[in-house]
Amino acid sequence: MGKPWKPSTLPEDAKALRAQSANRPERAGSRSSSIPSKPSKCPMAGPIAALSKLDVTIRRLTQLISTSAGQERVLSAIQYNSQILHYILSSNAARSVSSGLRLTKPSGLPLPNPSTPAKPRLLALSSVISETRTVLRLFGLVKLWSWGSATAKAPPRDPILRAIAYSQVFVNVVYQLLENIAFLSSKGVISRRIVERFGSIGKWYIWSTRAWLAHVVLDIIRLVRERILWMRRPRKWTVEQLVNEGEEEEQLRWSELRERLKALLNNMAWLPLCMHWSAEEGIGIPDSLVGLLGATAGAWGLRDAWVDTAAMV
Repeated sequence: MGKPWKPSTLPEDAKALRAQSANRPERAGSRSSSIPSKPSKCPMAGPIAALSKLDVTIRRLTQLISTSAGQERVLSAIQYNSQILHYILSSNAARSVSSGLRLTKPSGLPLPNPSTPAKPRLLALSSVISETRTVLRLFGLVKLWSWGSATAKAPPRDPILRAIAYSQVFVNVVYQLLENIAFLSSKGVISRRIVERFGSIGKWYIWSTRAWLAHVVLDIIRLVRERILWMRRPRKWTVEQLVNEGEEEEQLRWSELRERLKALLNNMAWLPLCMHWSAEEGIGIPDSLVGLLGATAGAWGLRDAWVDTAAMV
């Protein structure tokens, strides 16, 4: 008879092997089952974050348009940027790209062009926004009264600045009054026959814009005069003043300089437009440039107003 079969490893040997394997260090790169797995990302994390950002943006926009000045800035940006976009899309380069991407029928025949509207949509949008801004300015005389009252109660000390301030109040009243009469007459609110005894509606608008042009010129003169007075002011610093007030004075100086630069950019953008609209035949500014100048005039102010809303939400 053969030898009886027995296992190659006795129970005592198996215990010894298990003990050795438990004390053996793991190889580099081997993964232990005890390492916790990374938590899986929530599939809705992205949409929730996007929705949160949208909520903040809408609340900031609400703060921006909650004031009449904010509404004016937003509407002005829409009006002039829609003009810019229209002329970009209607340029030769944009048309060539559009014609290259135009789809064709399976038979190879080109698709029929859609009917062109009587007025391009972007220019129609610009026109609607322009009329909306005019309607909102109907109450401008009330604000001008407050401006004139504040100027009369606390006029500038410098005689030149004081004369400029009074002149600006006057020309703005003329501008707003003439525009209101022309607009309401064009809508049938005021008798057109009575208004046209003194000139056509177009003439009223031209004289209104000339008053606006006077305001722009006066504002440029004001900025120049303020700069001159700033350079002339005495600056006598002691060591203690330099330590305690030097930094604050520097911040104030740069803040005032920034505001003057912003006002200067605004006026220099409006100046050619006012000159163009004040002339019966214009001064040769193409329509494609009107939107760019108008958007430039309000870009800095809109940017600052938008930044200010960050602290309100």
